[in-house]
Amino acid sequence: MKTAKEKMWERMRTPRVMTSISLRIAEDVVNDLKEIAPMLGFSGYQSLIKAYISHGLRHDLERLEGSNIAVLTESLRKRGVKDEDISAAIEEAGLGSNRRKLVESFVENLQSAIAERDRAMMARLIEAIPARVWDVQPGCATADYMGVQIQVDYLDGGSGINTYESVSVLVTWSDENSVPLGPFGADELKLPNYIAPEKRLHLSATA
Repeated sequence: MKTAKEKMWERMRTPRVMTSISLRIAEDVVNDLKEIAPMLGFSGYQSLIKAYISHGLRHDLERLEGSNIAVLTESLRKRGVKDEDISAAIEEAGLGSNRRKLVESFVENLQSAIAERDRAMMARLIEAIPARVWDVQPGCATADYMGVQIQVDYLDGGSGINTYESVSVLVTWSDENSVPLGPFGADELKLPNYIAPEKRLHLSATA
């Protein structure tokens, strides 16, 4: 069984074969999707549905990778057990209950913050991205986290992306729709590599 990272890299390297499916969704749910899609930067409700599916799938792939459930499922599949029988057995044993819990996710919170124009929440969510996820280059920093790409570009102040006074932030969803969040000052948003002015003076004095 391939890991979540291996699957992601494979999808990025090779053209993806697309297929059409038919879904029955309650009309009021479709209306809600149509209403909030433009608020979240999506061109239509179908793009929003795909983003929800992509996020949920990646979340579960990462969460289940290497777990006992994943190992058991793969073993039973090799023995010819049908997926519906595996699912029924896992449910009967009480091992699948956590999958049904409604847990607030990074993507859902970020979408909500953008829709409500809550800059403080946007900043807190971006700051919560682990330092190891960020790819820091001269003048910019990018993070691919939970299926969302965050790009932070240096605007002014200091000497670069680690000593800025202001930066611009761009969010790109899994369906490649992008939403510019506008400029953020250092008093609002501090990336993991950010060096405060007082520390810069200390570093200069000890250099």
